[in-house]
Amino acid sequence: MTGEPCEIGVLFADITASTRLYEEHGDEASLAAVNACFRVLGHAVAENSGVVVRTLGDEVMATFASPADMVSAATAMQLGICALDPVCSEGGSSTKLAVRVGFHFGSAIEDHADFYGDTVNVAARMSSLARAGQIITTTQVRDLLPPGQRTNLRDLGPVRVKGKALPVDAVEVLWHDLRDVTVLDARPVATAAAHRGIKLWNEERAWIFDGERPAITLGREVSSDVVLVDLRASRNHATIERRHDKWILTDHSTNGTFVTFQDEGEIRLTREEMILYRPGIVSFGQPAGISGPALRFTFL
Repeated sequence: MTGEPCEIGVLFADITASTRLYEEHGDEASLAAVNACFRVLGHAVAENSGVVVRTLGDEVMATFASPADMVSAATAMQLGICALDPVCSEGGSSTKLAVRVGFHFGSAIEDHADFYGDTVNVAARMSSLARAGQIITTTQVRDLLPPGQRTNLRDLGPVRVKGKALPVDAVEVLWHDLRDVTVLDARPVATAAAHRGIKLWNEERAWIFDGERPAITLGREVSSDVVLVDLRASRNHATIERRHDKWILTDHSTNGTFVTFQDEGEIRLTREEMILYRPGIVSFGQPAGISGPALRFTFL
C-alpha cells in the first residue's frame, strides 16, 4: 500500500440497538429508522466541514481537518438522533435508537480515499468504549481544542488500546446542557479508596463492571446498561463512571438519585456528582425506603 501521510481527525459513529430494532419492528420500518439516523449523521458531518469516508453496517467513519469541528459534529449527531421519534409497533413496543461516538486526531496515511494508521485505531477504540448517547475522545484532542470547547469535558482515565504499549487517557464530551450541574463530594477525595470493579445488585439479578468500562448507564431507556423499570426513574437517569481509581455517580434525572452509605444517612443528588467511597444503596426517583427501583453496590 502506498499513500500520503497527513494530520487528520478520525471519527466513528455507531448506531446502537439496531439488531433489536429489526427483531421487534420488521425490516421496512427498521430500515427507514436506520436510514433516518444515517441522514442525521451525514448532515452533522457535512455541516461541520467533515467528509464521510465510508459506512459499514451501522457505523459511519468520517474525517475532519479540525478537532474543534469533530466536537461540534459529534454534538450535532447526538442532538439530532435524540430528536428522532422512537420506532413503534402496533403491539405497543417502542425502540429508541441512539448513537455512540468516538474520535481522535493525529497522523495517518491516506490511500485511495481511505485512512490507515494509529489515529484510526485509537478513534475506533474510543468509539467502542462509548455507550449509547456518549462521546469519547482523548486528552490529546482535548489539548488541541479552543478554551470554549474544553468546559464540558470529563476525564475518564487511562484505557488500553490494542497495538499501543501505553494506555491512552480517555475524555468524555458532555454534550447535554450541564450548566446547572454542580459537584458534590460527600467526603474529601483522600478518603475514597481505590477500587477496580463495582458490583450492583437487587433481588432479581446482579451486574459486575470492571475497570475497563469507562461509564455505566442507568435508566428506563432499554439501551441502558442497567434498565430501571419504574416511571419515577428517568430514561437516562444516572451514570456511574470510573475516573482514575474512583467510581463517580452522576445524576441526570428529573426526580433525583438517593444514595445511602453504610452507617450513614441518605443523600439526595439533583444533577450532582458524588464519589462512591464505601458500599451502600442507590435508589432512583424516590428514597430507598419507598417501593421502587433500588440497587445495592459494593466494590471489587
